[in-house]
Amino acid sequence: MQWVIPTEAEAECLGVTISSRMDWAGQVDKVVAKCRERLYSIKAFLHRRFGMVKQPLFKSLVRSVMDYASLSWHTTGKGLKKKLENIQKKFLQSIRLGCLEDNGRHDAYFSQYRQHLGETGWHPLWQRRLEGILLNTYAI
Repeated sequence: MQWVIPTEAEAECLGVTISSRMDWAGQVDKVVAKCRERLYSIKAFLHRRFGMVKQPLFKSLVRSVMDYASLSWHTTGKGLKKKLENIQKKFLQSIRLGCLEDNGRHDAYFSQYRQHLGETGWHPLWQRRLEGILLNTYAI
């Protein structure tokens, strides 16, 4: 008796969507959708002036989802990485801790993303993933 193993376009293992083409687009789209949902919940419950309160919520509810298994799909293209980075960028826009211009106003187009990261003491997501890869490599 001969058994035929069916092929799948996508499979899910431990919450990570693996495509037969190994392009990670499905995984990134799933993570972005889940993070947006959580981000908008945080924005809905807390006013903008509660930026310091929102940070731990973002780290625990949103960034933990972005970081989960991110080392395995770190090889994605720039477009998918930008989608993920935009989640963190939108959050930083919503809290606006400090003023970016000399005149005391915020940058309306949010071109100073790195400066906002510095205000919170955070790193870009790509840097966090690289640090995770280095830590795991060192541990081995």
